[in-house]
Amino acid sequence: TMSKTTLFQRTEANIDLFEKELEHLNSCEKTNTSTIVDDKRRLDELLVLTNTLIADISKLRKAAQETDPALRTYGEQMASKVLAVCDRFDAVHPKLAEVSASITSAYGKYEQAEAAARAVQEREEAARAAAELAAKEALAKEQAAKAAAESARLAAEAAAAAAAARRRRW
Repeated sequence: TMSKTTLFQRTEANIDLFEKELEHLNSCEKTNTSTIVDDKRRLDELLVLTNTLIADISKLRKAAQETDPALRTYGEQMASKVLAVCDRFDAVHPKLAEVSASITSAYGKYEQAEAAARAVQEREEAARAAAELAAKEALAKEQAAKAAAESARLAAEAAAAAAAARRRRW
């Protein structure tokens, strides 16, 4: 049978994951283009987790701070534990903004570099295509000129032969 985890347990596990991911992203080298795409993906996932945590922390805090005995979800000890977990998240959550800004900036630079590289590649491909087209056009002109010259030579030969034949008839 599957055990049902409580909101508190899930939130605590999510904070563990949040801290682990935040630490990883904070320590990663922001100039390493081979990992920046993965780091950005991980950051995006962390931001989704953050939204979940914010909502869950809000619910937990509200329940832990309930003063009406009839509405209380937690006893005093558990309420203290819940608030400690909420405080733990409150302590690490602000670090996300700095890490997010750093990775987002690095990813932006990476995307700009990629776009510039693609633009260079596209220009090179266009230049190659233009050069190929120019070469084909030059070859076609050369072949047309040769064909015209051959045609003129044959016409001249035919004219010379016709003139010679006329002279022989006289």
